[in-house]
Amino acid sequence: MAEVEQTPAETQEPQEPVLVPPRGLVAVTLALMLLTAAAGVLLAPPAQPRLQVSLTLDNWRPNEAERDAMVQRDDALLKAWLRQRTAQTTPQFDAIHAQLLTFFGVEQRMGADGVAQDDAARKSLGNLEEAVRTLVLTAGADALRALAVAFGREVRAAAQAAVQAAAAKHQSFEQFLSAQPQPPQAAELARLAGGIGKALAASGIGHGGTLDEPEGLLIEALAQQRVYDLAVRLPAPAPELPSDLKRMLMRYRVEAVDHLDLSRKLQLLRELEVADATYPAAYARGVLLARARHCDLALPAFALAIREGEEPRQAKINARWCRERLAQ
Repeated sequence: MAEVEQTPAETQEPQEPVLVPPRGLVAVTLALMLLTAAAGVLLAPPAQPRLQVSLTLDNWRPNEAERDAMVQRDDALLKAWLRQRTAQTTPQFDAIHAQLLTFFGVEQRMGADGVAQDDAARKSLGNLEEAVRTLVLTAGADALRALAVAFGREVRAAAQAAVQAAAAKHQSFEQFLSAQPQPPQAAELARLAGGIGKALAASGIGHGGTLDEPEGLLIEALAQQRVYDLAVRLPAPAPELPSDLKRMLMRYRVEAVDHLDLSRKLQLLRELEVADATYPAAYARGVLLARARHCDLALPAFALAIREGEEPRQAKINARWCRERLAQ
């Protein structure tokens, strides 16, 4: 009997073993992935914000330590004056304050050119200058310094009131001071300080409905300078604005005063370079030129600022913007 070859009914593929993950492996893997992601977020260097073109200058603003020193010096000066004033010097002090306000009122109405051409106004100014000379010769230089500080703080308080009143009416400070009829707070500021308020408003002081501390000190410095300007009849060296306030005013006139043309600002910048070696003059020159759309002249100034380490990152951004303008 022949043997019958048996053929499998179907072809069987080789079977691969099924891999079963150990218990808990999936959970551990997910946990490790989460930890890795968290570590990447925590340990990654902070993202640097992309710098934008900026033609703003605000180096006139003193830092906190400088502001504290200014305030403390003026506080000490006023306290010392209150202790040492006498029955003779107090009336002199008060009379000069009254004359000061009277003259500034005349100057506000007539303007500086009008005062120079008017005999009565020139006589009023001469009397005020003579009163200042007498005060210093009889009571000392600190009497004039105290007068300047007190007047500066008076003007600052009036400016603050005007800024707040402007905000309450949803007006800019500049609009508020020019309104007709004149609001009482604007009238009071003009009575005290003449045109100081309008000059400040034109440069953007008082945005946000209040004066910040640097703006307040700037107003005090401007008002103090008006007092020291009256010391022209005193023998040299006459009392003058403290050097830190003087530097702040010089920087402000270069950076923020809008009514000066470019040539005048560049002249003031040259004077500032001589008086204040710490000022970033190359960068400021580049910004002033770029503002006036003289990008061909601004580029070398920004290049020098980069070499000198004056705002180098921002100088590079501004220089690139200038090159783009020139290429258009």
